[in-house]
Amino acid sequence: TVNVTGGTYTKKQFLQGDISREYVTAMFADRFADFGMEREDATPKELSISGYLYFVADAEFNRLLEKYNLKEADYYDQEKPLGLALDRNIELDRRLEKYVTLDTLKGDGCVIEGLYYVEIDGYYRKDSRIDENGNKVVLYQSRDNESDIIELPYEESFAKYTLRSEKTIEEAPFFVSRSTPVAINMIYPYSMLESVVPEAALNQFRNTEYFLTSSNHTASFENLATVLTENGLSSRQLFDYAANAETNRNVVTIIRVFAYGFIV
Repeated sequence: TVNVTGGTYTKKQFLQGDISREYVTAMFADRFADFGMEREDATPKELSISGYLYFVADAEFNRLLEKYNLKEADYYDQEKPLGLALDRNIELDRRLEKYVTLDTLKGDGCVIEGLYYVEIDGYYRKDSRIDENGNKVVLYQSRDNESDIIELPYEESFAKYTLRSEKTIEEAPFFVSRSTPVAINMIYPYSMLESVVPEAALNQFRNTEYFLTSSNHTASFENLATVLTENGLSSRQLFDYAANAETNRNVVTIIRVFAYGFIV
């Protein structure tokens, strides 16, 4: 493909879970406690946290390990898998009316107790109710037959897992978009997917995304769109991140011009 200089593939999914206060900055704790997201019954106190969980091609992950002088063996242990934590997000603080840098983690170590909704093939999570014994159950309804319903105890409707990191990085790899600010991104090697994510939640990671770097993103984008069309494939999900970033920079520049006065 024209001008392509490299590439990789990932599986990505939204993550949500709890993190101990000991790992996070006071800024993060204060901001999220204000929203009532702190669990009062947890010891030590825990905060809710969300972001994205990435599994990137092993070769690309290994390049990150080399960049930060980390040992491969530490990140391919199936019994105790380690990931990289990507921190330092820039987002708009509506109270201060300016962009601020938000550091979530105090340092290199963190443990996140995450969860995913359990999926059942052919069914979707519809609702929950209290059964005759006073227990909360979750209802899964068949996609083909609305009278076909499976009930799971509430506690069994979640797949729990643990994310661990001993290294925090601040520079986003090219396959991680900063367009949507989140508290944290966790990055693991692709081959460790089944060692990190519980079997009941693997269906959440159906889709694979491919990322390409280019010396001329416009030419590569147009060429890829043509190749897909010529092979009877849709190009609707082809996205030019570089063009989007340029547009965002232009918007910020325009906003600054209006904020500071007219250019004469």
